[in-house]
Amino acid sequence: MKKDRKIKTYVFIGLFFLCLIEIIVFYKIHQVNGTSMAPTLNNGDSVIVKKHTRITRYEMIAFSIPKEKGMLVKRVIGMPGDAVIIQQNELILNIGDRAAFNNTYRIHLEEYQAQQLQHIKRIPVNQYFVLGDHIDVSKDSREFGFVQKKSIEGIVIDRIWPLNSFGRVN
Repeated sequence: MKKDRKIKTYVFIGLFFLCLIEIIVFYKIHQVNGTSMAPTLNNGDSVIVKKHTRITRYEMIAFSIPKEKGMLVKRVIGMPGDAVIIQQNELILNIGDRAAFNNTYRIHLEEYQAQQLQHIKRIPVNQYFVLGDHIDVSKDSREFGFVQKKSIEGIVIDRIWPLNSFGRVN
């Protein structure tokens, strides 16, 4: 009887540490700074970031860029291989291989932003174009260019703070 209890205790401790290692390796908690993702995420929200996962269009990602301190959270709009057209201070993303109206995303640019991006014809391999949901105040790919895949921490999957907003984020 005592031996069974000891075995169960060891199994429980082993499973606990296995779960703990999985959480440390595959997930990270990140606090949102600023209002660029409002109303989806607000300043001070805490989110869970899933590391080592495939990135798809419209997901929120946490990443770093050389000129910014800490991690940023933005939404992936442009994927590697998407065609980029700059026309009259507007960025036009042709999503995928086909140039069709329903596969086009149009983003207004300031003149200096259009000039910076003018030479780009296609989003390079392992790079992403990101925008904040609150586009008027967001500092995003229109300012700092494409996000390198190696700079991406992971995708935002859940909000854990504040508790009244706990749950999945889209």
